[in-house]
This record gives sequence, structure tokens and C-alpha cells, in this order.
Amino acid sequence: MEHDNLSIGIDQDFAAEQLHSCIGGVRARGPQDLRVQVSDEAIRELKFSLCLPYGLTQHALELRLADERAIKTALAEPVRYVGY
Repeated sequence: MEHDNLSIGIDQDFAAEQLHSCIGGVRARGPQDLRVQVSDEAIRELKFSLCLPYGLTQHALELRLADERAIKTALAEPVRYVGY
């Protein structure tokens, strides 16, 4: 799979129905379900990570990295299939 800021190149063996289903599944989810997964390394690199409970730190970073407005905007953009 190849990608850039404007497109995602899909392997020819990937069926069009699978692609439509995957995109539909992502669009059906709400922005709150599409948050960035925070890595253990990101948590460890916080200045006071040893002083904070792991779960609280993870949740705080997820919220800080979330941009629900941008996710809503991206999900509302039209999808254009080329070459199918």
C-alpha cells in the first residue's frame, strides 16, 4: 500500500467491495472512537510520568492529541475511487 497526503494506493488484489466496506466502517464510527493510540514510550517521556497513574496519563494524552473537529471534517470529505 502506498500513500501520500492526497491518495492511498491499494493493491490490485484488494476487492472493491472490501474497500467500500472498510471506508464505510470508519465513517460509521464517531470521532471519539478514532483517537490516536498513545504508546508506552510517549507516556514514559513525560516529565512527571512516574508520579502519575498510567491510565490517567494515557487518557490525558489521548484527549490532548484528539482533534474531533478535524476528524469530522475528514470523514465528511467525498471519497473518489480511481482505477476500479
